[in-house]
Amino acid sequence: MSAGNAAIDLDHDKSGYKTYCNTPAVICVSATGPTAQASVNGPYTNIDAVAAYSNFGRSVINVAAPGGWGTLTAGVSFVYAACTHFSLVPGLGICGTGTSRSRGSGTSQAAPHTSSLAALLVEKYGRDPGAIKNAIQAGADDLGAAGTDPLYGKGRINVVGSLGL
Repeated sequence: MSAGNAAIDLDHDKSGYKTYCNTPAVICVSATGPTAQASVNGPYTNIDAVAAYSNFGRSVINVAAPGGWGTLTAGVSFVYAACTHFSLVPGLGICGTGTSRSRGSGTSQAAPHTSSLAALLVEKYGRDPGAIKNAIQAGADDLGAAGTDPLYGKGRINVVGSLGL
């Protein structure tokens, strides 16, 4: 699940944000992304930076995943996805202009990366949420402070590492 986009320390905030990150079967995901880019196709700077907006906390963040670093208004970096010919976000108009991609940033962009990895792991582990969560965390690239840290949890997801390829 998305950790949230308010730059809140979920270990110490008691009233600002309700989250279910402590639920055993939930994987709570923070967002990463490059801090700068020359163009949509790169080159990129510091690709594994934790996004400034991402909520954090050692006790709740399990892993991090690409979510874009900037905001829709400020720019910097986005996660791009294919879309149809209508805009899912009123006023954004990216898909409505005839382009074939949509852009966004946030922990809601990071969660689908992790969910997709979890779906791939179902073939190996079946419907065992604990085993899937463990595989995702064990295969992650440890970034930030060694071990579990408040920004990346166990690290940025790594599909190859989690699948054992």
